[in-house]
Amino acid sequence: MMDGTRWKWPVVAFCALSVCWAALGGLDLFGIEGWWQANQPATGRAYEARFDAVEPGGPTARAGIRNGDTVDLRQQTFKARVGLAFQPAAHEPLQVAVHRGAELRTFTVIPGSVWDVGTFAVWWAALSLVAALWLAACGLIIALRRADLFEGRMLAIILAVAALPLEPLAVPNAASTLASLTVSLAAVLFNWLMIAILTTAFGTRSIWRRALEGLTYAAVALNLSLLAVFVYGLVTLRVDPMPFAVLNFRGSPGLPTFANAILVVLGTACAAAAVATTERSQRARAAWLLLPLPLGFLAASGFFQLQSIATSSWILILALQTLTAGSSLLAAAAVSYALLKRRVLDFEFVLSRTLVVASVSLIVVAAFVLLEYLLGSVLNDASRTTGVVANAMLALVLGISISYIHKRVDAFVETILFRKRHEDERALRNFSHEAAYVTDIDALLDRTIDVVHRHTDARNASVMLDGAAKYSPVRAFGSSVQGDVDENDGAILALRTWHKPLDPHHYTTALKGALAVPMLARGRLVGLLLMDERAGGEAYAPDDMDALSQLAHSVGSAIDSLSAQTSGVEMTSLLETIARGQEAIIAELQALHEAMRV
Repeated sequence: MMDGTRWKWPVVAFCALSVCWAALGGLDLFGIEGWWQANQPATGRAYEARFDAVEPGGPTARAGIRNGDTVDLRQQTFKARVGLAFQPAAHEPLQVAVHRGAELRTFTVIPGSVWDVGTFAVWWAALSLVAALWLAACGLIIALRRADLFEGRMLAIILAVAALPLEPLAVPNAASTLASLTVSLAAVLFNWLMIAILTTAFGTRSIWRRALEGLTYAAVALNLSLLAVFVYGLVTLRVDPMPFAVLNFRGSPGLPTFANAILVVLGTACAAAAVATTERSQRARAAWLLLPLPLGFLAASGFFQLQSIATSSWILILALQTLTAGSSLLAAAAVSYALLKRRVLDFEFVLSRTLVVASVSLIVVAAFVLLEYLLGSVLNDASRTTGVVANAMLALVLGISISYIHKRVDAFVETILFRKRHEDERALRNFSHEAAYVTDIDALLDRTIDVVHRHTDARNASVMLDGAAKYSPVRAFGSSVQGDVDENDGAILALRTWHKPLDPHHYTTALKGALAVPMLARGRLVGLLLMDERAGGEAYAPDDMDALSQLAHSVGSAIDSLSAQTSGVEMTSLLETIARGQEAIIAELQALHEAMRV
């Protein structure tokens, strides 16, 4: 088994391949993939489908095919069978043997591209392309940053695989088209398998959860088997592929529809069960990590399956296809929100830098596009020399101002996404420097709890100090009351031993909270900062814990220093009292000696 570090580059390579696939799929969508502008549902008879919802003026109608004409797959070429079952290549003549009553005719159909279909189809294609690129790019970023973590690399793979079915490649070569579309359909099933595996890292693994996961694996195997039978039947015709159809040949909800519905429900249930059995302090993080994609895929699957009963309306088919792509896009947006705002993997810096670079690049590209538009449309009499000079001047201006543009975009991204978080973190770190200059312990403790209250979203927090073989709360805010904790408590021993923040839920302890941060001084645990769960339910991220640790360490050192000064003052006073007593005794002895001499 490879460790997390060795997993990184294989996962990165896979995600990069997904990005390339999505980009090629975009080229395919807007130029190579062809459209029938008609539906081909199964009739219920072996190997037979009929043409339905033939769009007037579309490629199928122009070829002479009418509603109600039927085709027998056994009478079609392999290229025609693949084109009928999936999608043909645009502008590539395709001969189709068609039955009209008792008559058998051969029609030549020249499928149109997405541009020939209309604005609705173009928007659907654009939505699909954006969703695919978004999913694939997000997976690549996660792989680059968090492939060493199990949940990070699993999420990266899920996102990368999710991009594949949105952009299947339909090319002139029928075998390549069939291979591409088979991979895309299998990717949907593989994604549910990965989601089920990812859920095993969360929550308590009970018998019923294991049974649910086992049923999900079985449902994946069932759907893969049905897909394999369909492809085998389509290629060899030894098996009627119609009962196992997953795309164009669906005329009503059949076995693949029900099998897919079972898989979707089981996969979503696995994610929900994992969230429900996760401990409270981690539940919100688990929910944001596990639920957006299954719910988005659930919606996309529902809209996709509805196409099997909407064969009589071409516009409705397009609408359902758009909703399918839109559901995937919403899932990608939800994952991005979880990564950026809910910090389920805590790498906001990488994503924020990506947004900045992408925005600056978009501004530069848009500037050149706008210039070309002005030269071509507004200043249509401009010479080639004028165009070259204008482009050179624009490049010079952008080159001079790129630093300014970058700073402004950077500030905008930080303001929109992360300003409050950075301000709070900066305030915690600033106070960690100020703590050393406080001259009174009570004032120091008051300032510490006030800063923690104002610059964290913890529901409750308390400062506990060492004394008389126990740690007692001396300052607190919130409604939760923390009692004294014995110095031999499990979490206290871990803090004294390892000097690192910890989650008390993982120990047998009397501490009530989600994060305990040690206050250290000269290697001794002088106290601790106990934080309750965050208001939003998220776990404390590493940079949160780092800022709190810096504050706690500084306050601990300051308390130790002030305690030492107080002890020093008390010792000086005691020595002075003893000295005065000694002087008084000596004076009395001298007086007694003088009296005895007399």
